[in-house]
Amino acid sequence: MTTAIDLSEDLLDDFYTYMLNCNDAKDEDGYYSTGIHCSQLGMCKRKVVMDYFKFERKQYGLTTLLMFEGGNHFHGMVQTWIRNSKRFKLLYENFNITEGLPKPITGKLDVVFQDTITNSIILADVKTAMPLMFKNFINTLPKENHIIQVTSYGSGLSKLNIHYDLLAIMYFDRAGSNKPLIYIVEPYKNIEDLFNQYMLAVLRYEQDKILPPRLDDVLDKDQAWQCSYCDFNNISCEGLMKGDK
Repeated sequence: MTTAIDLSEDLLDDFYTYMLNCNDAKDEDGYYSTGIHCSQLGMCKRKVVMDYFKFERKQYGLTTLLMFEGGNHFHGMVQTWIRNSKRFKLLYENFNITEGLPKPITGKLDVVFQDTITNSIILADVKTAMPLMFKNFINTLPKENHIIQVTSYGSGLSKLNIHYDLLAIMYFDRAGSNKPLIYIVEPYKNIEDLFNQYMLAVLRYEQDKILPPRLDDVLDKDQAWQCSYCDFNNISCEGLMKGDK
């Protein structure tokens, strides 16, 4: 006999299966399962190389899948807002700029729009964050890796001979308890050098099977937090190197 608790668990399991299938269906063209994505630039190179070569990793949990779905909601909301705005004119949305990037880097920008008053063309990236980010870590915004990401989109757009004037990053509270934050940012200065670093990391593993080093909590203290959230941690990678205290 099926109890109420059993039925609740069965419903949750079935919902999880549905979310997994939805996540797979969104990548029918293989975009998200190939290349080095612009969103990965600035991250741990070891993680990026492992992702590129499909090392064993944790399967996404339900909370992560729901977070992705929430992010998609805000992306769509911004695009709908711009599309219906009386001041701003939508030019591009979900635009693939991979052909303007050096292989194997790939990118799909969120939105490009024009301010009809100033005529400025704005390339914007949409990010979601936990409420705590808005309250306790607002001084860390905009994050450097987000500036790198939107700059890489701009680089790809320029190589495709599509003009833009400004770069913007829009932060939305996933819980909706804080007002969105919008930053106009200066481009990351060394984007071409950064492209080359990740391209060489992939090439080195492809040719010599040498992975980039693990993050070190002394040498990479500003990046060390990534290990706690990494899907390869304690599966394909030993995780953070502990330095002398």
